[in-house]
Amino acid sequence: MSSKVVSANSELLSPMAVDSVLKIIDPQTAINIDLKDIKLVKKLGGTIDDTELIEGIVFDKCKPSSASGGPTKI
Repeated sequence: MSSKVVSANSELLSPMAVDSVLKIIDPQTAINIDLKDIKLVKKLGGTIDDTELIEGIVFDKCKPSSASGGPTKI
């Protein structure tokens, strides 16, 4: 949390960073945490206030067109 932008928005981002670590922690073996389990996805547009913590998997794909012959449901 050392950049100017992040420190200016620490009220929003600090609790989000703590919550993300708490979601991947195993209380029985809390001495070692693999931070590679947390993925930060940057999107163009929007503001810092649009930032949110999402638990699980996020698919960022467009709906395939019917012309491509791919599946229309996943």
